[in-house]
Amino acid sequence: MKGSASTFGLIALFLFAGSASIFLFQLQTLSPDISFDTLEQLAGSRSHVNLEAFWRKVQMPPGVFNDSYALWKASSSFGDLDGDNTNERILRLRDSDDFCRFIVLKRIGSEWSAVGHADVLFSHEPEARVVSNERGRWLAVNHIETGWSTGTFQENETWYALTDSGLIESLSFPMEAH
Repeated sequence: MKGSASTFGLIALFLFAGSASIFLFQLQTLSPDISFDTLEQLAGSRSHVNLEAFWRKVQMPPGVFNDSYALWKASSSFGDLDGDNTNERILRLRDSDDFCRFIVLKRIGSEWSAVGHADVLFSHEPEARVVSNERGRWLAVNHIETGWSTGTFQENETWYALTDSGLIESLSFPMEAH
């Protein structure tokens, strides 16, 4: 991570059935230079970086991502969500269970700044894309699980509008049901 976290080692000695075992644990503390790019690099690394200060800095609740260990996958796509002819970055973070966060990022100078986010539960791999017509532009997120039980299942596609307050849900409809 190129100096974005400092590492402290702890050694624990365990005695079990007459034998001693030594384990080395690495704890990493957050440094001020963590960024959205760092989150993408941390995904899948199974390192432990406390992310609470980062989420406070970007004024976003941590959700399940208090610690980088929860970042199982991350990817980015691009699309012009605000209609200014410049693509925003749509960063997708997901855990290993069923939680996914989409963060819309706008380039300001050399840094990415969050302009909105949406947290979703899913059963299949959720994807986001920008859709538009003459009336507006939306972030469309598919594979959002909304109903399930024995013999029934429903996934929705939900559209979000980007406002000055962030992403606001505008439309949701069944994508797949049985």
